[in-house]
Amino acid sequence: MKKALISVTFFNFFAAGITFLINIILARLFPIAVFGRINLLLSLSAIFIIFFQFGFNNSMVVFYNKNKQDEADFDLLNYITKRYRNFLCFSIPILVLLFIVIDKYYQFSFWEILFLLSSTLFIAIYRFFSTYYQALGKWNKYNFLNVAINVLKGAVLVLGAIIMIYLFKNELNYEMYLKLYVLYGILLLFIGIIASHKIIGFKNKKTYNNKEFNGVLMSLGFTNIVIALTMRLDNVIIENFVGVEAVAIYSAANTLALIFPLITGSIMRVLMKEISRDSNYYLTKILKFQKKYFLHLIVLIGLIILVSPYLIELFFGERFRDSIRIFQILITVYVGGIFFTPLEAYFYNEQPKRIFTVKLIQFLLFFVMAIIMVQYYSIIGVALAVVFCRLIIWSYLYFLSRKRLKKVKI
Repeated sequence: MKKALISVTFFNFFAAGITFLINIILARLFPIAVFGRINLLLSLSAIFIIFFQFGFNNSMVVFYNKNKQDEADFDLLNYITKRYRNFLCFSIPILVLLFIVIDKYYQFSFWEILFLLSSTLFIAIYRFFSTYYQALGKWNKYNFLNVAINVLKGAVLVLGAIIMIYLFKNELNYEMYLKLYVLYGILLLFIGIIASHKIIGFKNKKTYNNKEFNGVLMSLGFTNIVIALTMRLDNVIIENFVGVEAVAIYSAANTLALIFPLITGSIMRVLMKEISRDSNYYLTKILKFQKKYFLHLIVLIGLIILVSPYLIELFFGERFRDSIRIFQILITVYVGGIFFTPLEAYFYNEQPKRIFTVKLIQFLLFFVMAIIMVQYYSIIGVALAVVFCRLIIWSYLYFLSRKRLKKVKI
């Protein structure tokens, strides 16, 4: 497991480093208002992606590893793929209607609508394909696909912009960025199909427990939607109450702070597979790890806060000095996620209904607190709402895990 965790974390950092560089270029290249608009679209896209995934990715990992007959049970994967295909046929018309509704408020341009479609449907399908290799435990191929999603983005946006500017003498502008992103989504979908064509199938000979799969899917699906709303609704709230330039300031801080959730995401991906094998053993290891490294975590947070003014100005420039305080607030829980994400992974596998309830409460707390606090403290209020809600939920999960540990024989 340690080798897989290191491998996934390394490739996550490499892939996200490309996205991070792209965000820095966009922040320095475009006016603050345009950078804010781009991040608003990306936040909406991230929410829609989760609707299209609806827990199928995590459900595949959990259900496959609990029900597989051998190490490469393609019949079982075909069953899950067929279920996902049917779900897409049902959900695509809903997405179209959703675009029509929100367009009444945001007044999307033609290319913004295509941007949302490309960055939502195509990326969701690609991630489903990459999850095959996560479920199978083939981390080299999974890492390749995980890196490809960002390498391709960087290649299309950077090389595409260079070609358009120097070959066709066009000026780099917001619309060109949207067009290149649409092209990126199309190419990504083709790469996903090519990389997974030997696994993709819709016919299964065996019969599987639909009730069990539906139980896992519904719990994880609604949980993922709630998590996405909690993590991405901040930009939507800020745009509505403060404005698109405030979205840019908040997004710069959030972009830098999101380096640390890469570690937590890696932990979650590896543990989702491993915990399904022996949950109680891993719960014991998680709690011992937390006890051993708690002080190290506090020191790390303190050091990052001290150097944060230099980091913001180094990467984003003086225009984003207002992002420093936001970054200092967010980093406390983003780094803390390294500590508490393993507990979430445990409850995802063992008590998916409970984790859904917990995440729903977290979302409702955040939504209410953010709307109230943004009106008094602007974007700082939204950042504080993020911190308070996560600390409350993590405390509860820690209490539950300690209670559960008493029933586990160490």
